[in-house]
Amino acid sequence: MIATITKLLEQKYGNGAEYVRVTFAVAESIGEKTRWAKTDLCPTYRNWHYWKDRLEVGAQFIVRMKDDTTVDADWRPKYLGQKPPPPPDPQLGLFP
Repeated sequence: MIATITKLLEQKYGNGAEYVRVTFAVAESIGEKTRWAKTDLCPTYRNWHYWKDRLEVGAQFIVRMKDDTTVDADWRPKYLGQKPPPPPDPQLGLFP
């Protein structure tokens, strides 16, 4: 699955730890229809070092899903880079 980070929520506290909720747009492959997914990353857990240097909106990864709406944060993701910006809208160009 290809996952693109869409939002990083503020750190929260729960179950005796602090964590960051990350939301994604997930697709079977690049260019296909996406769906929403999330994961929780805790700086004190081992999975944090897989993600910490790449946590920014637009970052793309190959991921494994834990269930239909949860990215498996314990599986090591493969970083693909930043999602390219959308092409400019031709209707917003200069008038002749």
